[in-house]
Amino acid sequence: MKFPLSRAPFGAYPSLSAAQTERIELIVQQTLAETLAEYESHQHKQRRLLPRSHYKAVKKVENLICYRQRSGVAPESMLTPVSRPSPVRTNTLSRTSTTASFASATDGDTTWRIPKLVTVGTMVGTLEDVMHGLLATDATSTFIRASYTNEELLDAELLHRIKSPTPERPFQFCGIKWHVLELTKITSKRDFVFVEASGVLDRPNGERLGYHIMHSVDLPGLGELPEQYQVQRGRIVSCHLFRQLQNNTVDVYMKGLVDPSGHMPAAVAVASTVGALLKLGQAVECSHSKKLEYLL
Repeated sequence: MKFPLSRAPFGAYPSLSAAQTERIELIVQQTLAETLAEYESHQHKQRRLLPRSHYKAVKKVENLICYRQRSGVAPESMLTPVSRPSPVRTNTLSRTSTTASFASATDGDTTWRIPKLVTVGTMVGTLEDVMHGLLATDATSTFIRASYTNEELLDAELLHRIKSPTPERPFQFCGIKWHVLELTKITSKRDFVFVEASGVLDRPNGERLGYHIMHSVDLPGLGELPEQYQVQRGRIVSCHLFRQLQNNTVDVYMKGLVDPSGHMPAAVAVASTVGALLKLGQAVECSHSKKLEYLL
C-alpha cells in the first residue's frame, strides 16, 4: 500500500461522546501532572543530572542528551502511566473509573519491549518559538512540522478535534490523530492512533511552561488496519516540557516510551525513537519558517 492515502482508511467512525472526550482530557491532565512532578524533582537535583544507576546516556545533539532507562530498574511511581502505559479504552462513563482504570492499566504491563527514554538539556530560542513550531492542528501543518523535524511521516490525519487555538491561548490544541511512520527502511511501516495535546501553563511562581503530549488510545472504529495496508499498530506515550530561561534559551525535559510492535529489534526501535526525540530541537527553525511564510 502506497502512502499517503487519499483519505483516512477507517471508513465511517463515530464521533466522540461526551464521556469519551472527558476521558481523553483526563488522560492529558494526568500525564501532564505526573511529568510536572518529576520535572520539578529533576530541577532540584545536583547539576540536574540523571542518576547513572538508573539511566544510560544514548545520544547527544547540541545541548540535548537522550538517556534510556537501564534494564531491571523499576519505573518511578509518580510517572506510572508514562512509564508503562497501555492504550486506554475510552468507553468508560464515570469520572472515578476513568482515573482508576488509566492508572491500573499500567500496573504489571511488561509488553513494552524498549526502555523508557528521557531527554534533558537546553535549546536556543524562546518558549513561543518552540510552541509555535510544534503546533500542528491538522494534517497539512503536521506534514510541515515533520519536514523540519525530519520525521519519516508517510501519512497523517486529524480524526477528532477537541480543542483549538484561541487568541487568548494561541498554542492550545487537543485532538485525536492518525500517523503512519517509516521507522526504518528494513521493517514494515507502523501506524499510531493517539491524542496529541499542547499548550502553555502559567505556574504559581510566575513562570510559563509549555507542554506537548502524545498518548495512544483505543477508540471505536479506529482499530488496527487490515493486512492489505501492510502496517502494524504501535503505541506511544510521551510528554515534553519547555521552560523559558535567560539569554534566549529554553530548558527541555522530555519523557517518552514507544512500542513499535512486530519483530523490530529492540536496538533499532530505541535508535529510531531517540532520533525522533532529539529532532524536536528543530521546532524553533520550523517556527521561524512559518513566520516567514506568513509574511510572504
